[in-house]
Amino acid sequence: MATHLKSTRFGDLDVTDDETLEFPDGLVGLPGVRWALLRRDGDDAPFAWLQSIDDPSIALPVTRPETFFPGFDVVLDDGDVPAGLGDPEQVDVWVVVRAIGNVEDFTANLRAPLLLANGTGHQVINRADEAPLRAPLVAA
Repeated sequence: MATHLKSTRFGDLDVTDDETLEFPDGLVGLPGVRWALLRRDGDDAPFAWLQSIDDPSIALPVTRPETFFPGFDVVLDDGDVPAGLGDPEQVDVWVVVRAIGNVEDFTANLRAPLLLANGTGHQVINRADEAPLRAPLVAA
C-alpha cells in the first residue's frame, strides 16, 4: 500500500511500503519519525533523498558513504548499537549531505550516519577518529 503526500520539493508523491522507514528515535534536530528513502534515479545513483512523511516540507539529500569515502567505517561503542538492528552485514549505511553553494562545497556528515535495516532507521554517533561532521565530497 502506498502513502500519498504533497512534498514541497517533489510535488505529489506515492511512497511505497518498501521506501518507508521509521526512525523510532527520530533524527537530530528534525521533527517526525516516518521517512521515505527515495531512489528515483535508480539504485546505483550517487544520491538519494530522505523525505519526511510527517513533514512534507523536509527532504534531505543522502548518499552511501563508500561512494565518496572508500574504506569508510562505522565504529560504535557497545551501548551505541541500536536494539533490534540485526546482522551488521545486512545494515544499509547512508550519510546526510549538506548541499549548498557549488558542488565543491558539498559535504557529508560522517559523524552521524544513518543505519537502515528492515524498515527501521537509526542515526548513530560514529566513534571512528576519521569521521568528521563535514567531510568534503569533492577533493579541493
